[in-house]
Amino acid sequence: NSLADKLFEKLKPRFLMVVVKAKHLCMVMRGVKENGNMITSAIRWREDYYDKISHLKQEFLSLLEIKEDII
Repeated sequence: NSLADKLFEKLKPRFLMVVVKAKHLCMVMRGVKENGNMITSAIRWREDYYDKISHLKQEFLSLLEIKEDII
């Protein structure tokens, strides 16, 4: 969330979505075979862009195609 806040503040876009995927290093180092990935996202928008948010979010996610084997 703080990354999205800073980017939104500095870039001043109409719409901003940040998606971050990370692995738990402690699980990787211990050799745990289970999926230790975490994905988090944050969305920011200008007040006058509120009516377009759901459309933009769906379009963004479809372009990104978040899948375990890709990212």
